[in-house]
Amino acid sequence: PMGQYVYRNVHLPAVRRIISVHSCATCALEKAVRLQPRAARNCWKRLLLQRLRGYEFSMYRSADLVLALTTQERLDILRHIPDQRITVIPYGVDIHHFRPRPEIPSEESIVFTGIYGDEANRDAVMWFANTTWPLLKAGHPNLKFLVVGSGPTRDMLDLARRDPQIVVTGQVEDVATYLANARIYVCPMRMGTGFRGKILQAMACGLPVVSTTLAAEGIPAETGNNIVLADTPHVMAENISLLIADPELRHTIGHNGREMVVKRFAWSHC
Repeated sequence: PMGQYVYRNVHLPAVRRIISVHSCATCALEKAVRLQPRAARNCWKRLLLQRLRGYEFSMYRSADLVLALTTQERLDILRHIPDQRITVIPYGVDIHHFRPRPEIPSEESIVFTGIYGDEANRDAVMWFANTTWPLLKAGHPNLKFLVVGSGPTRDMLDLARRDPQIVVTGQVEDVATYLANARIYVCPMRMGTGFRGKILQAMACGLPVVSTTLAAEGIPAETGNNIVLADTPHVMAENISLLIADPELRHTIGHNGREMVVKRFAWSHC
């Protein structure tokens, strides 16, 4: 988003310009439109897409170097501008702050974190709550779903009003506390691009993660070893239920995820 201030800026001297693309807006919008191609609310997105595509990639062409966080993001950008000079810089996480905290007792809960001004995070919560959550509740009536982060929408707050087992916190002082309190981290994202640092935070806390394949882009995910990948409500519900019922499996996947993050994504490696 800050790249606009170096693009066609006549007041800047002749300096090298590097733009770090945390998430390609055009690629994210394309995925959102493909997800619901016939939705009436996507009409404005289709109209916006052409203008956005022209502006965003022209801005990148004006830079001496573009940085991306994942190989997939790099390939998505090169699909639009094949001659772009672009390098992948790995993401990192504070493994000392985000760490297992056995002194904090966990409750029978699953957790998702995000900033809900982002459409991809809003969609993840609503899709999970409407498709996967009912399947989970049928077998685990005491299970809680914690939705942590700033900017929850009216639809999300309505979920919590209708179902006391869904807890929408709003902005919190420290996400790590809520991760330590939960037993499983879920990342049911279906749209968006870039790297989901929230998954690294959960893994660094020793939480087993159940994620869509899309959300795990950029992470050396080995399903059943350091993460569980699931792209449909039934598969996601089945795997979460399995982890709830098997503390040893939760520990193993959480431990392996933590080990992978320490070796690959600690700040000292990035």
